Amino acid sequence: MLPIGGGKSLLFIVLAYLNYTGVTIVVVLFRALIKDLATRIYARGINCVEWINYKTNPASIILVSANIAGSAEFLKYTSLLKDKKQL
Repeated sequence: MLPIGGGKSLLFIVLAYLNYTGVTIVVVLFRALIKDLATRIYARGINCVEWINYKTNPASIILVSANIAGSAEFLKYTSLLKDKKQL
């Protein structure tokens, strides 16, 4: 466990830097945090989007709220990425 500002998000941001062909999915506990996190990721020059039902915009990092991550639509999307070897 790290405190706020302790560098936890670097774990997946570095992965996005190193893996140019794949997609990193980040499950965010609270939807209100997604906008802040997306802003910080964009500031580092990484393409990032919030996953919204039925939209499959390509990005290096896809942010999804915890309550949506288990939905049938999102699981179908992740299966599609997995089948394409992009996950």
